[in-house]
Amino acid sequence: MVLTTAKVVLVLFTVTVVTAGNIDVAREWREWKQRYNKVYSNQTEETERRHAWERAFYYIRHHGNRPGDLSFSVGMNSRADMLPRDYRSEVNELVQGWSNSLQDNSLVYVPTSFDWRTRGVIAPVSNQGQIGSSISIVVTETLESSEAIQTGHMVRLSEREISDCCGGGGHLMGNVFNCLHDIGGVCSEAGYPNQTGPARCRNDSCTPMVKVQGGVKIPSGREDLLQQHLLDQPIMAMIDASHASFQMYKRGIYFEEKCSSTSLDHAVQVVGFGVEDGKDFWIVKNSWGINWGIHGYILMSRNRNNQCGIASAASFPALG
Repeated sequence: MVLTTAKVVLVLFTVTVVTAGNIDVAREWREWKQRYNKVYSNQTEETERRHAWERAFYYIRHHGNRPGDLSFSVGMNSRADMLPRDYRSEVNELVQGWSNSLQDNSLVYVPTSFDWRTRGVIAPVSNQGQIGSSISIVVTETLESSEAIQTGHMVRLSEREISDCCGGGGHLMGNVFNCLHDIGGVCSEAGYPNQTGPARCRNDSCTPMVKVQGGVKIPSGREDLLQQHLLDQPIMAMIDASHASFQMYKRGIYFEEKCSSTSLDHAVQVVGFGVEDGKDFWIVKNSWGINWGIHGYILMSRNRNNQCGIASAASFPALG
């Protein structure tokens, strides 16, 4: 039965090559695997991953034929073989509850463009893989940026401590910044190193490097306030990242008409904003490695009805 199934799969792949406009899909697959050092545990897994890869391959080829806004492009990257169950598991993270909210201050002058990366307070792009938590990564990076702005020094903080002590089954729930206040702060990466094994809070063995007073939430949907407070420090945001267009994003100002502003499943760090050809955008740092998007970043549409919920659950830490 296994051999029969393998034969059917090979036939399907052969038909795909014929209908791809003389593109050798099998060769593209081999070259992609080599480029990203992809090795699978068995033939069954490779077959399954190749099906996912082909869906991404043809999605990208036909992206230019989509009606509507095409101000961004997509391209093959290391995530092209992700299975739907992997993607749902990776982005299935929520943040609920906040300690504070902000008041409007319309008198603050806001420039047309701003980028924290030019000030040396943004950590290198991380790669969470298919099992890491984007929330713990972004919380860590936002704290590092806030501390660097205050002190002038970048300190590598312990992502594992945040995950162990303020997470739940690998997913951080509730207001994580308040949790960090309750546990006394965050230790350095060296003081609380990453270890294998189940999550267990062990921060009594290290000294906190950064004290946190709690979290401040930007009122839902207020992109103007997000822009205003971004001038003070980078901001953590939850977005809808469930679409193939986001997964395979390559460059340009991203806009997905099917994006939700309420079904949020992925954490990112907003580090700046700008305007290009009359289109406003956010500069957003992802945690999928430098081979995704623009060296790990994406330009997301700004002032377009809270695209992908960029301002629905945005927050930042209040440091002690």
